[in-house]
Amino acid sequence: MATLAHLFIDEKFIDSAHDSFEAVAPGDSRYFLLDPPTTLKYIRGFEPERVSISTMLGSNFLSSLATFDVVFIHALTDHARAVVAKAPESVNFCWIGWGFDYYELISKRGDRILPLTAAAVANATQSPESTNLDRVHFNARIKRAFARLSSLKSRLKLDKVLSQVGPGRSVEVSMLNKIHHFAPVLPEEGTSILHRGDLHFSLRDWNYGVHETIASFPTRQTNQGTNAIIVGNSATPESNHFDAFAHLSDLQFDGVVVCPLSYGSAQYANLVVQEGERRFAGRFKPLLSFMDISTYQSVMSNARFLYMNQRRQQGLGNILMALYAGTTVVLREENPLFCSLGNLDLPVVSVTDFDPASPPPQCDLNSVRKIVSDHFGRQNQLRRTRALIDACITSRPTLSQA
Repeated sequence: MATLAHLFIDEKFIDSAHDSFEAVAPGDSRYFLLDPPTTLKYIRGFEPERVSISTMLGSNFLSSLATFDVVFIHALTDHARAVVAKAPESVNFCWIGWGFDYYELISKRGDRILPLTAAAVANATQSPESTNLDRVHFNARIKRAFARLSSLKSRLKLDKVLSQVGPGRSVEVSMLNKIHHFAPVLPEEGTSILHRGDLHFSLRDWNYGVHETIASFPTRQTNQGTNAIIVGNSATPESNHFDAFAHLSDLQFDGVVVCPLSYGSAQYANLVVQEGERRFAGRFKPLLSFMDISTYQSVMSNARFLYMNQRRQQGLGNILMALYAGTTVVLREENPLFCSLGNLDLPVVSVTDFDPASPPPQCDLNSVRKIVSDHFGRQNQLRRTRALIDACITSRPTLSQA
């Protein structure tokens, strides 16, 4: 019997991870929710063990991590960074990357944001309204912190650790080299990171499954949905909404523009809503509240297009859902998913070739669904989960490596 630990915050992929690990190694894992909120927003399938900031940075919790065969980090958030930085060298960490947490190791953020979106974000950041809004939020955080002095003390301790770790900070590389295994979303991303020469992970093949979503997906028999296009998957500048909207205007797209914005930055979401309403008026439909999976499936299956304008991989689950539904997927060619999915014979259209007036790619939807199910469905997901556990246990760091 293995002893496994999982570190995470309240995020939408954690239920999927719990399902996969419990299916192949029932009862072997403990699930630690770092700095838990009062009410969980995304985790609904199980009850995690809640670990406060003071506990997670305390010697008892940190030393206990060395007793597990593997400690899985689900996204290298600030909380996870602090734990890795303070943990003993002998802890066998496996970092399951999400993209946002490692792309600074591949390219600068500014290189991933297109001109119109960059300009909109820069203008908003410099505006008095933005400054005042930031000040209001900052003051509210300070008031809440002073209302709980113990919390303030813990957060100051966390801030002290984070002043040294994070992109470009003094001990970031040494902190990352305490992580022995790394599972990026795409293998080629891991290879790019290792080409830096200063990081020494063992690359692993694992990511979150989409079997729960595709198993119950309402599918059409043709890929001729309503005249609607879904733009992006979250309220993040890397989605390049402003450039996508300009492109759709140039193409004279006259359908409904649906924009999922419930996940990410609320301030950026407000900017996107303003621009969407300016360009498309009543045809613009922002999705500002978190949806249950069946409702989101319905939105996806009734759209003709999913337009992902990111220069990096993002929203793979959304893309696979769209392909399974028969929705035409539009990606930038520099996005590594464009080649990765194309190599699986999945039909994707480049942004430069996209014409909403043209017929969709000719493909057999049953074949597309089989490819998605074979590569990303439950059976393969459980195989990869078992292989990940075995590989991480077999290749534990030794004291000399540490």
